Amino acid sequence: AIVSNTLLNNLAEYLSNYRMLNDYISVETAQVIDLALEVSVVLDASQNQGAVISSIINKVSDYFNPAIRQLGQNVNISEINRIIQSENGVLSLTDLKVFNKVGGQYSSSETSMAYSDPATKQIGPVDNTIFALPNQIYQVRFPNKDITVKVKNFQTVSIS
Repeated sequence: AIVSNTLLNNLAEYLSNYRMLNDYISVETAQVIDLALEVSVVLDASQNQGAVISSIINKVSDYFNPAIRQLGQNVNISEINRIIQSENGVLSLTDLKVFNKVGGQYSSSETSMAYSDPATKQIGPVDNTIFALPNQIYQVRFPNKDITVKVKNFQTVSIS
C-alpha cells in the first residue's frame, strides 16, 4: 500500500512533540512480505494424520504472528524446523521450502533475498536464515492455504 507524504509528515510532526531535543524522527513505510511454506514430514502412522498436520500449520502460523513479529526480524529456518520437529507424531522433517508470494491478494513487496528458483519465487536462505531489511516484516497471510504439509507415513516394521 502507498502511504501519502502528507500522512508521513503529519505523523512525524505529531511525534516531534514527544521527542528529546537531540532526537531525530524519520517516518517511512514498511514493506510487508508474504510467504508460503511447503513442509515435508514423515509421520508416525499410529498418530491422527489430520490432527498432526493441523497442529503443524497452527504452530508455524504462530511463529509468523504479526502481533509478535517486529520490523527487520529475520526468519530463522532452524527455529521453524525445531517447532515442526517437536510436534507429537512427527518422526522427521525432510524438507522445508519458503516462497515469496507477490501480487493479487498478496503484497507487491518482494524479499531482498535471492531466489533459488525465480520462476516459483522460492527463497534461498543464507545460513538457514531469511534476512529482513530494517523496514521489512515477513508474514504468512493465509496460513491454511499458504502452509502446505506433504506427508509420508512410517509403518512400523517387525524383523524376526
